[in-house]
Amino acid sequence: MKSNPLPQKHLSSPQSIQEDIDQGVEQQPQDSLPELERETAREATNTPAHPSRKKRPMWPFLLLGIGILALGAIAFKQSQPNPEVSQNTITAAPAEPNRLPVRATPVKIYPLQQLVFGNGFVSAVRGKHLTFQTSGTITYLKKVNGRDLREGDFVKKGELLAKLDDRRLRAELAQAQAQTAEAQTQRVTAKANLSQAQANVEQAKAQVLSNQAQFEVAKNDFDLAISEFKRRLELFDAGVISESDVDVYRNRAEDGQSQVRAAQAQVNAALSNVKAAESELASAQSQLTATQAQIASAKAGQTRSTISLEDAEIVAPFDGIVAHLNIREGDFWTTQILNSATAGDYQTVVDSVPIII
Repeated sequence: MKSNPLPQKHLSSPQSIQEDIDQGVEQQPQDSLPELERETAREATNTPAHPSRKKRPMWPFLLLGIGILALGAIAFKQSQPNPEVSQNTITAAPAEPNRLPVRATPVKIYPLQQLVFGNGFVSAVRGKHLTFQTSGTITYLKKVNGRDLREGDFVKKGELLAKLDDRRLRAELAQAQAQTAEAQTQRVTAKANLSQAQANVEQAKAQVLSNQAQFEVAKNDFDLAISEFKRRLELFDAGVISESDVDVYRNRAEDGQSQVRAAQAQVNAALSNVKAAESELASAQSQLTATQAQIASAKAGQTRSTISLEDAEIVAPFDGIVAHLNIREGDFWTTQILNSATAGDYQTVVDSVPIII
């Protein structure tokens, strides 16, 4: 919206100035001028003019200046953005090139906040005393930005905070691991021996069955040879055959008897082999059991060594802040056991642990 400017004329006399003021007042709405300006304009309109050639009065100029200021105030008010519009950058439209982009911030009403001051104390929700479970020289302390850990530093769960000299513990762990590996190798050998012993037992039993079958054949042949020999003796006694014929069947009976004895010996030998194979099987089984026990013992030693290594380390159990630090790198730490007399003294408890978070 543009205001109608006052007509520009040459101020040659008070009458012409009065006419210009009257014309400007009629063109502007009455509610756009202050009340004092409207009263002054009416008084100026009703007051007769007395032109003077020697000295011009100043009030017409004052009225003209007031009118110009009023028009400028109206134009400025119309150029302001709507207060309900959110904070955005408003760019003038092409039809109004004189309007500059502005940023408007709406006025908001917030409830009055009352501040209360008082004394209190801050305590940790979680806390834990961290200590070593073994004695030794401290060889590691966590670094924070190139410096040693100190009170007030933040630590994360699982971080290694401090460690003792663990060379001996690591050697014990390596030895336990080697013993475990050796026992496992012996178990493999024992299993192989057990399998071989089982195979030997089965083979010996099969040989027994084979020898027993041969013994039965030899025994049947021997029984047949004995029957033939007895029959030939009867014929010889009857004078039917000669003595030489009897000797032939006698020899056959004796050969059959020898074969029966040999077959029986083979059966006995096979039975002995079965017993030996079963003994080897029992020994292999015992060896396997022993190697399994060795493996269990070696694994137990390995577990103990692992626990000893863990006892030589302090690891953050949860995220927190170091509240107390009682160690430095190079110190020798000795595990302290608190009794009922000293457990009640908190300072003694604090001094007995290396780290509190």
